[in-house]
Amino acid sequence: DKLSESVTDLDKSILDYADIVNQQLREPVTNIFASLPLLADSINSMDTEKAIDTLHSVYHKSYQMLKYINNVSMGARLMENREFTREAVDFSSLVQSTFESAKQVLPDYFTLDLYVENGCVVYGNNSLLTAMLFNILLNSFDYRREDDVSVAVSLKKSGKKWILSYKDNSI
Repeated sequence: DKLSESVTDLDKSILDYADIVNQQLREPVTNIFASLPLLADSINSMDTEKAIDTLHSVYHKSYQMLKYINNVSMGARLMENREFTREAVDFSSLVQSTFESAKQVLPDYFTLDLYVENGCVVYGNNSLLTAMLFNILLNSFDYRREDDVSVAVSLKKSGKKWILSYKDNSI
């Protein structure tokens, strides 16, 4: 029993640490990440190549740090399995709202061709499914060739199955 309590205490400590990392780092990193496009516009007008290269590096590193924080937090929750209950999820609405919301905040060079048929319901976890969709989208930006990201997403019924397809112009 003492060993079991020690393992439980260790698991709780790991989860507490992940939550602290998440809370303490998310806000400043998110603020840095959100302010970089404005900074980029300012630097672009001065046309200093070194400053622009530095900005791209900072942008990429901030983005990577934010992804790391999200992964640590999600990994801790998956290990504990406390937040991820399975439920009926209207996947058609989730796909539609996720990509429509993303389109509202993404840069002008992002284009989206979205086709979603209604009626797709899956049994899973809404949070994990949302994270999956955002990760797919973020990969398009991580591996883009230039400042031109085109994404085509469709969710269609084919017989008794539903097919989610995702196509982009990244590498």
